[in-house]
Amino acid sequence: MPAKRTIILVDDEEAILLSLQRILELSGEYEVLKAASAKAALKILRDQNPDLIISDILMPEMDGLEFCRKIRQSPMTRNTPFIFLTAKKDYMVEGIKAGGDDFIIKPFSVDEVLAKIEALFRRVKTTEEQVSQIKGRLGEDGLDKVLKLAHEKNITGELLLQNGTKIGKIELKAGEIVAAYYKHHRDDSALDILMSWKGALFVIKLTGMKAQPDFWIDRTPQESNRFDEPVEIADNIWWVGNRDSDSLIPGNPYLRRFMGNDKIINYLINPGSALDFPVISKKISAVINNISNIHLYSLCLPDPHICTNALFIRNANSRSICITSEENWQLISHYEINPKSVKLINSFKDGMVTLATGHKLQFIHVPYCRSKGAFIVYDLQARILFSGDLFSGICESSRKKQLYADEEDWNGVRAFHQLYIPSGAALRNAIQLVQELKPAPILIAPHHGFILRGEIKDQFIERLYYLEVGSDLLNQEYSKAVIENYIESANELIKVSAESLELDRIIQKLKKNPRVMPRCEIKKYQVTNIFSKPDDVFEQIVMTIVEGEDSKMVNYVKSQALKISQSRGLPAPVLDWDADQTLTGIPKQIFSE
Repeated sequence: MPAKRTIILVDDEEAILLSLQRILELSGEYEVLKAASAKAALKILRDQNPDLIISDILMPEMDGLEFCRKIRQSPMTRNTPFIFLTAKKDYMVEGIKAGGDDFIIKPFSVDEVLAKIEALFRRVKTTEEQVSQIKGRLGEDGLDKVLKLAHEKNITGELLLQNGTKIGKIELKAGEIVAAYYKHHRDDSALDILMSWKGALFVIKLTGMKAQPDFWIDRTPQESNRFDEPVEIADNIWWVGNRDSDSLIPGNPYLRRFMGNDKIINYLINPGSALDFPVISKKISAVINNISNIHLYSLCLPDPHICTNALFIRNANSRSICITSEENWQLISHYEINPKSVKLINSFKDGMVTLATGHKLQFIHVPYCRSKGAFIVYDLQARILFSGDLFSGICESSRKKQLYADEEDWNGVRAFHQLYIPSGAALRNAIQLVQELKPAPILIAPHHGFILRGEIKDQFIERLYYLEVGSDLLNQEYSKAVIENYIESANELIKVSAESLELDRIIQKLKKNPRVMPRCEIKKYQVTNIFSKPDDVFEQIVMTIVEGEDSKMVNYVKSQALKISQSRGLPAPVLDWDADQTLTGIPKQIFSE
């Protein structure tokens, strides 16, 4: 997964800093560093080389305009994108003169902030200065790894180094060092000093070439998540599950604390299994002192892995309110929950509830995602969807200490839905309801597996829409030998196509197509398994490879697909022959009217 971009936020108003931090971090795309003043930000920049700086203009001591000018004066940051925050449009001209790239006008919306940042990154991605530089941080081996890389890639340009407030420079030509500078030191003397710097920031400014992805040095070590305590995934929202069990489908209960109108409401989403109660209750108590302080809990399914901890909540606080559906209650009633403490979502107008704190929750019925009474909960203020079994996944042992989904978790998500969701029609109906939510969720928090955010969230939603699950799989009667034959055919086609197209490009196209990826597994440039109708999967692979290619390549790949199918004794693939590019030279009208 691509490394997150680092953004430094600078504002003397704590509320603005926290608001922007939440917006950016919940997107899953950015790592955020905060500074309450321009001087504090300059201190951060001694040890960080961010991808973007967002700064207020009106601040004490040093305003944003002077701060921006200092950024543009430093050789390490002169090309760093810079966005001004301001409530006054009058400052826009001054901001541009100071070196700003864009503006966010206060008050701002979530969508506006993300759109501005994404648009800015798209612009700078194509500028000559940005694509002609590499940046990162030196590891324990100091400059050795970077200089070795420069030599291997025949890099010509400048290597700038920053160690705190100290800045040095090395000039490179075709991978060889031609000069080195640090203060009054030159060449060997300067190089000896620079070679001793560990953990320093570096920027390589290339001359006559562009930086490709394989140039990158690891920028930051992977953070290890601590699961022995509650994990705050958003403001006043905690994951309180258990990842130390042997289960490959560990539960994810979430604790939401609402505060407003001089009131506090503690809400537990899907309390979980009694097997995990000691761990879950300990984490809940770390936030709200005791489970007796739970005022509200919801049970989106009648299954034991969701409901059994409701017994402990009922005993700890008999006044706590249980929210569930009428269909679920037929089974949940056997847990001896007092019917007077139960609220049924069927009675809520349009599924909406406004709490005494002023917060709004939307309860959405998603029938047959796993049971008829299944529902999901949308927190409109936080823009987090608590999705129950929908979007859940099976965890591989190596991934159980991770909380957020990555590309490698797709197979577990696919397998979970094929095992536990009864039909594709039910799944597509649920996903359509999710796609209609306004505003769209920033984060999806399922009861099993991993939390979805950013690009992964959007990709998994699209893939699941086309996934065949449950009863869809009953009519698929393909022998293992036939499936293996199609797998080999697909790999042969990929190999043949790669003689004319880049293999990486082919694989990326296949992985991005939601009609391909949910239905097969791709590892190390090869199709390794097919989970759906193999003839249909093969046809989708063919059409994906030719998508966007010129007529010559389209015809070549389609012809090879026919040839491979025939040689392996498989039926001819049903392709979009009407759109065959060999026919493009024929007039639409052969006869005049």
